[in-house]
Amino acid sequence: MRSRLAIYQARVEECRQQATLPQNAAQKDRLLQVAEQWAEMAERVKKDRAHFDRIKRGAASSRRHLARIASSGP
Repeated sequence: MRSRLAIYQARVEECRQQATLPQNAAQKDRLLQVAEQWAEMAERVKKDRAHFDRIKRGAASSRRHLARIASSGP
């Protein structure tokens, strides 16, 4: 199963590709606007993923720290 990021990025490319095909200016502009919206959504997914990864690293570091404290004993 593809990630949301991969799906959004594929939609960006699809819209941009469609915008290069012969059509009227309004359709082309609309496709480029939609491509930009997909790109913004993809960027949000990347930022959310990076934020989640930082949280996971912090939690893992805290667990290691607590384990060291617990193993050092009183």
